[in-house]
Amino acid sequence: MITRNVLITGGGGQLAWDLMNSMCPFPLELTELPLEQLDITKETDVERAFATYQPHLIINTAAYTAVDKAEEEKALAFKVNRDGAGLLAKLCKQHRLPLLHLSTDYVFDGEKKFAYLENDPVNPISVYGQSKWGGEEVVRKQLHEHIILRVSGIFGVHGHNFVKTIIKLAGQRDSLDIVHDQTTCPTPAADIADALLQIANNILCSNQIINWGTYHYCSSPSVTWHDFAAVIIEEAANYQTLTVKTLNAITAKQLNLLAKRPGYSVLNCDKIFNEFGIARPNWKIGLTRVIRELFCEKLPI
Repeated sequence: MITRNVLITGGGGQLAWDLMNSMCPFPLELTELPLEQLDITKETDVERAFATYQPHLIINTAAYTAVDKAEEEKALAFKVNRDGAGLLAKLCKQHRLPLLHLSTDYVFDGEKKFAYLENDPVNPISVYGQSKWGGEEVVRKQLHEHIILRVSGIFGVHGHNFVKTIIKLAGQRDSLDIVHDQTTCPTPAADIADALLQIANNILCSNQIINWGTYHYCSSPSVTWHDFAAVIIEEAANYQTLTVKTLNAITAKQLNLLAKRPGYSVLNCDKIFNEFGIARPNWKIGLTRVIRELFCEKLPI
């Protein structure tokens, strides 16, 4: 069986880490390049990477993801999330390479009260969401052979995320204030990695006719950040004595972060199941796996 080369941007990041550490069952040779080797906003870097590694497909995990900081660094957020994605798509078109591009539930405003479909109107309410929507639009315009995968609430053993933050704070404080009026679907990075690799395999190694475009992928069930934090603490308490005694439910307005978040950003994932047979995992299973690995492998939190 012929092995196909997959080049991953954003090497060293949370999702790239799980891609590289997945038990990939497909004939795919994965290469990740960190920012120091591949800055997607620099054409010379992208051209050099394509020439050196001769990829058959690109997975773009490179992104500016500091949601609150983006409110003060708007130009940088758009440079990476919109302009970098556009440059990558343009060069993929020139080299006839398909692109898997990661996006976010933050392209929606959260006013809808049931799961968002891929073709629902967007209305990002933060600079981060606006920059990611800009990236989606330019990818669509530049390259037909693309898959945009919107995901939500990524967590894993590597990098900064909500799960690790809650565990750390729960071991330092006696009470925590957590937002209860925002509902999402937290999703393990390992499960997103598996979905991306399955899509890549379908594109490169099967005879399936690919329905290019935008897809949603997240775990189930939907949950508020407050209730998610409660489960995290309950699970982590199996491995470590925690100091937290009280979990206070507060509103997003009370938290008063720089960037607004959608109040309800649950994604409908029927399309990805119907097209690729990729089902929604249960985040509780992924959470148990992540916390067990964090403590048993003594990984930094």
